[in-house]
Amino acid sequence: MNDRFWTWVELKRPSPSADRDDFSLWSFNTTEGDRMVQVTCYVSMPKGSAPADTETEVRSASPVFVEMLKRLRIEAAK
Repeated sequence: MNDRFWTWVELKRPSPSADRDDFSLWSFNTTEGDRMVQVTCYVSMPKGSAPADTETEVRSASPVFVEMLKRLRIEAAK
């Protein structure tokens, strides 16, 4: 996994839910042969959450995202 090249994008989008604030979305992409692999993670906070609470939640989620990418095993289709 450490030899795989990943690109990532971070986006802030309006929430599709009226009881949620905007959410942050991360998309991690790599390729295997002629196929693209995409892993998407996001954090959505309850409406009215303090910015500091949102930042704390995002920071606490980051190690989870990293572990997911480390454990992801990509093999060519047979």
